[in-house]
Amino acid sequence: MSGAALTLLYDRTEGWAAGLRLAALSLAGHPDPERFAAEFGGSERTVAEYLLCEVLERQGEEARRLLLRTSVLERVTANWLTC
Repeated sequence: MSGAALTLLYDRTEGWAAGLRLAALSLAGHPDPERFAAEFGGSERTVAEYLLCEVLERQGEEARRLLLRTSVLERVTANWLTC
């Protein structure tokens, strides 16, 4: 993979370690790494897989229930921006 492609992946993930890890997982065995880097985005299936395997499954049942209950909002406001 070229330096330009690596820079593109770094930019697309904003240097986020988990994003780079997801890119590396997705890249493994990819027939065209340059094309992969050009098309990589946060909607990759591996993002959901990462969250499920690396984050949620490592939590206890009580923590998973809390995360589920607090992950869906009835209303979102931007009032906190004015603080």
